[in-house]
Amino acid sequence: MDSILHKLMCLSIITSAVFYVMDQTKDKDFLGLSEGRRIARLIGTASTMNSTLYYIDTDNNAKTAEYISTIKAGGRNEAQMSALLFNKQSPDISMPLENWRAISDTFQQVRE
Repeated sequence: MDSILHKLMCLSIITSAVFYVMDQTKDKDFLGLSEGRRIARLIGTASTMNSTLYYIDTDNNAKTAEYISTIKAGGRNEAQMSALLFNKQSPDISMPLENWRAISDTFQQVRE
């Protein structure tokens, strides 16, 4: 009897973990281990009616953006990102891709 309860408890924990991971990666590209440590640089921004788009460069070519980070207007994350932008002396901000992803509502890789 204890064995069946133990198995059900383990199954419940595993199922919860799977749903948690799925929710964390929803609407976001999965970053591989090598990409997570990669430094990315902000090369431009654009504002829409209800969001701000951040164009991110990873190959040191400022004419192309490899990733787009979107932050919805009025959110806490947008305020933090704006503070980073305005408090920085230089016009570009560099940080690992995983950090860009963490502060984004949506994070997408640009595909041709």
